[in-house]
Amino acid sequence: MPAIDKDINFGDGPFFGNEYFHVMELSPLADRYLAYVCDGKYNIFHPAIGHSGKYASVLDYPSGKGDVQKREEAAVTLWRIEFKNGDAGDKTTQLQEGKSPAPIGDVFGDWKITGASQGNYWGSLKNTVHTPRDPDYVQLRQQCRDTMPHNLEERAQILMSVLDAPPPAEPAVPGWPGSTA
Repeated sequence: MPAIDKDINFGDGPFFGNEYFHVMELSPLADRYLAYVCDGKYNIFHPAIGHSGKYASVLDYPSGKGDVQKREEAAVTLWRIEFKNGDAGDKTTQLQEGKSPAPIGDVFGDWKITGASQGNYWGSLKNTVHTPRDPDYVQLRQQCRDTMPHNLEERAQILMSVLDAPPPAEPAVPGWPGSTA
């Protein structure tokens, strides 16, 4: 999660629960790839600020708790990401799947993100070529929300919960290999 996200209250951590990512689209461009990645942040918790022994969502809402649309916009977002292989080589790689919750070692090699935007703004400030109002983006954003493991009502309930214990982490899907060998 980018540290610049104004709707997230990171607090001091530690963090518990899950952030859900889903690749919605992956398309080749002339010299790179374009991906749309769905990001569900609604099930990430941290020690509740001002409530010792309690845990709250990092998407704390001191005001506007009844604004379902605002809550949903922050809870499930769609990223546009462009990336390319830095050495332009075509390397065969191992399948990146397994039971580990995080990668061991560098699994991305020379691949670099060349641009990323949450909300579909793309281009210079004076010449934006894509916006959140583009019909294709609106449709993809709804598909993003529909792919989350929880529906709108369940997400709202999770987001507004104050827990007595940290939520358990769910297994990583598809996970990462246990070694780089």
